[in-house]
Amino acid sequence: MTRIGSKKSLVYKLGIKDGYKVYLHNPPAGYRQVLGRLPKNTEELDRPVADTDFIQMFTTTKKDLNDQFPKMMSYVSNEGVLWVCWPKESSQMKTDLNGKLVRDAGVSNGLSDVKVSSIDDTWSGLKFVRKNKEK
Repeated sequence: MTRIGSKKSLVYKLGIKDGYKVYLHNPPAGYRQVLGRLPKNTEELDRPVADTDFIQMFTTTKKDLNDQFPKMMSYVSNEGVLWVCWPKESSQMKTDLNGKLVRDAGVSNGLSDVKVSSIDDTWSGLKFVRKNKEK
């Protein structure tokens, strides 16, 4: 797993900030090392809890996306974010997902997609937040 693109750290690119509660759901092998050092006072969780500031979810199937998306979002704080990551077409990983399906899952759960990003050479990611009226 190799990070590509921007010289900015992946932590910065994803928006992980000092003091956040962070949960990584189903990360691929080696991802934690690629992510790098988290900001000071960041709490890395073994499982999601209420009012988690940052959740990054990795998935390869539409079924898993539809099952896990509402569960993961239920743990995100009002001001928090949920990144949903899926394999790029070029990755050669077996998947039935694409950016449109991921975006549709977020919108159908009442969220706004605010950023799309290449996580590395294998994964794309879409950042979701609660709409202003829900904050």
